[in-house]
Amino acid sequence: MRPNSIKSIDNNLFIEDVSLLDIAKKYPTPFYIYSKEMILASIDSYKKNIREGDLVCYSVKANSNLAILKIMVEKGMGFDVVSGGELFKVLKIGADPQKIIYSGVGKTKPELEFAVDNDIKSINIESLFELDLLNQIGKEKNKVINIGIRVNPDIDANSHPYIETGKADCKFGLSTDVAMRIAKERYDCISISGISSHIGSQITDDELFGTLFNDLKDLSEFFISNGHPINHIDVGGGLAIDYDFKESFYPELMTRKVIDLARDVPIFFEPGRSLIGQAGSLVTEVLGIKINGKNRFLIVDAGMNDLIRPALYRANHKIEAISASDENSKKYYVAGPVCETADSFGEFSISAKEHDHLIIYSVGAYGYSMASNYNSRLRAAEYLVDGSKITEIRKAESYEDLIKLEQY
Repeated sequence: MRPNSIKSIDNNLFIEDVSLLDIAKKYPTPFYIYSKEMILASIDSYKKNIREGDLVCYSVKANSNLAILKIMVEKGMGFDVVSGGELFKVLKIGADPQKIIYSGVGKTKPELEFAVDNDIKSINIESLFELDLLNQIGKEKNKVINIGIRVNPDIDANSHPYIETGKADCKFGLSTDVAMRIAKERYDCISISGISSHIGSQITDDELFGTLFNDLKDLSEFFISNGHPINHIDVGGGLAIDYDFKESFYPELMTRKVIDLARDVPIFFEPGRSLIGQAGSLVTEVLGIKINGKNRFLIVDAGMNDLIRPALYRANHKIEAISASDENSKKYYVAGPVCETADSFGEFSISAKEHDHLIIYSVGAYGYSMASNYNSRLRAAEYLVDGSKITEIRKAESYEDLIKLEQY
C-alpha cells in the first residue's frame, strides 16, 4: 500500500496527476515532494467535527515551509508554535494572532515579548520561572497577558521514549500539584484562560485523548473555582500515522470522542504529523550498488542530513522504485553518502539498478524540518503538486548558500 496521492500506472508511480519519473528526470535529486490533495484531505478530517469555539492548531515544528503554512491559513487553521522563529513564519504568511498558541519549555524573554506584542491567543507556560517572567513583561508593557497552564498528566503514550512528553519525569509541563498551587495565586498581569497538555507523538490509542481530556477537565474546574477565567482545554496532538501502511488512524474519530466528552467546553487540538506526514515523500537516485561482506547496499544521494528519523529513532519509512526495473527484486540496505554508519534507511526488497530513482514515503513531517547541513551537504528542494501543476516551494541550496552567514 501507498499514500492515497501515490498510484501506479503502467508500472510507473504518479503523485496526483504527475509522473514521478518525469519529475525525477527534470529536477536534481534528492528532493521533497508534497501532495496538496492529501494536505487538504487531512485538514478536512480534523475540521469535520469542529464547533464554534474549538480550534485546530497545526503544529508548525512538523513542517514549517511557508507554502504549506499558507495552505493552513487559507483553510482557517490555527497554529501551535514552539519558537520565536515559528511565530515569525506564521505571522509572515498572515495567520490570525488569535489562532496562535505558543508552547515550549525554554522560551526566552525576547521570544515572549514578541508573542505579547502580537497579542496571540495563548502562551502556554511550562515552568514557574516562565510564569514570573511573563508577569514581569506584563508589568513592563502595562498589559494583561493570556496564558495557558501546560500540565504534565503522567500519561504513558506508549511510543518512542524520545517523543514521550506526558510522563511525570520528562521536561515538559508542570505537575498537577504545582498547577493547583498556581491556581490559588494571583498575578497582576496574567490571565489564566486555558489548561493544556501534550502527551507525546505517534499515539496509536485514541482513547488516551479522552483520558487526558477528563484529567484536564477536572483541573480546569479547580482553576475556575479559584476565580480563573478558563475558556478552553487544549488536548495537544500526537495522533499516529502508519509508516507501514497496514492500518489507519482517523482524526475525525479522535476529535469526535473528545468533543462528545467536552459538551460545551471549547477544545483545542495540536496535530502535526497526522496533518502533513503522509503528504510528503523524498525522491532519491541510486548512485550505485555495492556488496560488503554479507550485505548488499544501494547507495543513494539522499542521506541522514535529509531524513534523520531512521538514524535518530530507528524509524521505518517504506521505500520503493518509482519505475519498474528489469532487475529482479533483491534485499538491499538503502544507504546514503554521509560519513556515519547510521546513515541507512533500512533493508528493503527492491528491484533497482544504478541511476534508478527511489521514493521514500511518509516524510512530510519531521523530514525537511529536521534536515541539516551535516558533512556540509546542501539541503534539498521542495515541490508541491496540485493536480497536474508542480510548484517549487523551496529552492535547493547552493554552495554559496552554505557559507553566506560565515566570515573568514
